[in-house]
Amino acid sequence: MDLSLSMKDDLDTILNLGTKLAEEMGKLTSNFRLGFGSFVDKNMSPFSHTAPKYQENPCNGFKLFPTCVPPFGFRHILSLTDKVDRFNEEVQKQMVSRNRDAPEGGFDAILQAAVCQEKIGWRKGAYHLLVFATDDVPHLALDGRLGGLVQPHDGQCHLNEQNEYSASTKMDYPSLGLLGEKLAENNIFLIFAVTKQFYVIYKNFTALIPGTSVEILDQDSKNVLQLIITAYNNIRSKVELTVWDHPDDINLSFTSTCQDGKPTSGLRKCT
Repeated sequence: MDLSLSMKDDLDTILNLGTKLAEEMGKLTSNFRLGFGSFVDKNMSPFSHTAPKYQENPCNGFKLFPTCVPPFGFRHILSLTDKVDRFNEEVQKQMVSRNRDAPEGGFDAILQAAVCQEKIGWRKGAYHLLVFATDDVPHLALDGRLGGLVQPHDGQCHLNEQNEYSASTKMDYPSLGLLGEKLAENNIFLIFAVTKQFYVIYKNFTALIPGTSVEILDQDSKNVLQLIITAYNNIRSKVELTVWDHPDDINLSFTSTCQDGKPTSGLRKCT
């Protein structure tokens, strides 16, 4: 979840999301687990305020919300668990932060959530659903060069002992291609839950990252529960075939027979 300052009302809304979500998902599956992580942006210029007073409290001098936590890249807060009370407890401890520019560092968070399998707690044989909630656009690969980060993302897990993304100020943001590769490699379905004004941008991303979808998030995230349930049902009702890294000298085509019983050449998904 995006915990930049503009998401303050959204954080208030999801304080008791765990209980409601577990109740609803319990109607669909007998073995549901949930976790939580948060992101803001790289804690370096020009992405965050670097003056000492802002490093301690980036909301210093901001009248509406005068106090918030120091900026951070990504934090893995709660591994996947069936203990709903633990989810609620951890969410209630969270506070927003503040970065400097409009785009957020959410793609760093997605990459770490996808590749840090053991720390996150992804289980083999289970549906893996990653919900990405934000109210702004993300930084993309090459944006890191604005801060002098010329090393491309290596696609590896970099969560330290505190479960914080330790390479945030060492490597560039991941590319769309790298995100797609790691999500597919680890069998993770990504849902972009974004506010209406950025729907088209994220919709375009879904065309470049197979297996992702985008849903409109209310300004205060009140619809996040229904959004997750709808996305889960859609995943269970759709089969899509994707081939990665096949040799250039091999041409592949798909012929699908869906519910109508008619084989259709060139179709790679059934709903």
